[in-house]
Amino acid sequence: MVMTEKKKLTKKEKLAKAQKHYDEGEKYAQQGDADRAIECFLKTIELNPDHFDAFYNLGNVLYMGKGNWEKAFECWGRALRIKPDDIDCMYNVANTLRELGANDKAIEFYTKIVTLVPD
Repeated sequence: MVMTEKKKLTKKEKLAKAQKHYDEGEKYAQQGDADRAIECFLKTIELNPDHFDAFYNLGNVLYMGKGNWEKAFECWGRALRIKPDDIDCMYNVANTLRELGANDKAIEFYTKIVTLVPD
């Protein structure tokens, strides 16, 4: 009996593979193929849970491609844990909070955005 052993990827290999999936996801997102983009972004996150752009763009695809505000909000929240001062991501979160009726929280985000935007 021959046993096959799955090769454990090095960190560098994982990051490279994650980036490949991310690039594919970007391509599918640009083509309007939300399902395949989501699949690629999820694979990216599985290999690199600190990939800001994968969380950010997964949120964008879930919102724009699928109309799923709640899941998009979760993804943007995860992205902000990685990169807390990203203005575009904060803006998406603020807009989502506003859409979900959490106006006070949305105002907090809009206020923070204003303080971060250069004059």
